[in-house]
Amino acid sequence: MKLRKILCIGVAVLMVILALASCGGGTKITVNLVINGTEPIFNAPITVTTKNPTVLDVLEEYSSSQTIELTTGDQGFITSIDGVNAAMTAPTNADGSAGPDYSQYYWKIQINGTDANTGASLLTVKDGDTVQLDFIQFVDTSATTTKS
Repeated sequence: MKLRKILCIGVAVLMVILALASCGGGTKITVNLVINGTEPIFNAPITVTTKNPTVLDVLEEYSSSQTIELTTGDQGFITSIDGVNAAMTAPTNADGSAGPDYSQYYWKIQINGTDANTGASLLTVKDGDTVQLDFIQFVDTSATTTKS
């Protein structure tokens, strides 16, 4: 009877250990993160431990480890990193002229040099990937020219 009780407890402990192991956060990966606002902000590896990690997971890890403010919109579209956003006021140029109109800027995401076409929460990353974010001016490429 005592042996049966010990065996039952041992099996129960083993089941709990296996259950906890299967609920783990995922595999540990390292992604090279490059962020360029109006000037370079960050360029270093970031390690995340998340199942099926996304660009947003990498940015949230960066944000929490560096105490940097990160703001996102729908589907993880980046709206602000460390206060760099389309609502900021551009400084006046040295010659007194107005600086750039940041309302026409956005955060462009690239993974391994390829432009992303969706928000950061939908972009998965793998170990060794390079994620680059650049605060750049929107250029409308939909306009077509016609020949006379």
